[in-house]
Amino acid sequence: MENINTYKQLKKYESKYSNIRNIIKSIFIKNSNSEKFFHQSEYIIFPFWHHVFDDEIESFTSQIKFMKNYGDFISYDDAINLLKMGLKTNDKYFCLSFDDGFKNIYENVTDILLKFNAPCVFFIPTSFIDNRRDDSGQVFFNNNKLKINFLNWKDCKQISTNQIFEFGSHSVNHKIFTKLSHDECYFEIEESKKIIETNLDIKCKHFAPPVGIFSQERDLDLVKKLKYKSLSTTVRGKMENKFSDEYLIKRHHLLAGWEISYLKYFFKK
Repeated sequence: MENINTYKQLKKYESKYSNIRNIIKSIFIKNSNSEKFFHQSEYIIFPFWHHVFDDEIESFTSQIKFMKNYGDFISYDDAINLLKMGLKTNDKYFCLSFDDGFKNIYENVTDILLKFNAPCVFFIPTSFIDNRRDDSGQVFFNNNKLKINFLNWKDCKQISTNQIFEFGSHSVNHKIFTKLSHDECYFEIEESKKIIETNLDIKCKHFAPPVGIFSQERDLDLVKKLKYKSLSTTVRGKMENKFSDEYLIKRHHLLAGWEISYLKYFFKK
């Protein structure tokens, strides 16, 4: 197995179709009119990433700098309170998160966020913490020839000592919820919360279903019943007064290696 430490490594395993599609997308985005982003009024934008590999650090830093120029960084709790109260004219905020709990969060991300005083929630699938599973390549990259290192509980404990950081649940096993029974989903949502709270001595308040796929009728009720304060989706868009449901938070998925033109393109939506 190849241990992934750079995005360049990961790109080697992409299909020719994916490479061609990404080239076309890049050309389209760079030539699109993204000026609309600069003329928007009140919003909370929830960007999220999965990884910042060693060769993505510089561009990730540029992305954080860009956001800081166009809004304030706020925590999930503050964002939820604002959504409940209603945003005021010219309120512009960014609320950050990471999914999956890869080790490079500890190695490449937290110091940058601390430098910019940018709060962040790290959504972790608890069965992968401490590298307890050897199927990470298949689960996260659809390739059993790859593997990636995960945070350990010591890392998480160290991260959580900074008040601007917190940990949320990304389930126990990172399984697709719509393929699970009611009892299986209940276990994934409840048990992950217990494990995080026990290992880190904190309150686990926020939930993000794996791959953003879930049943609104069933899983939203479970999340509320288990006293989570929010549910984060992978649906693109910004949160505004007309889209203010804290249990259906829209998030923009970003790659840390993207140029700023990508952020302008997606953030205008």
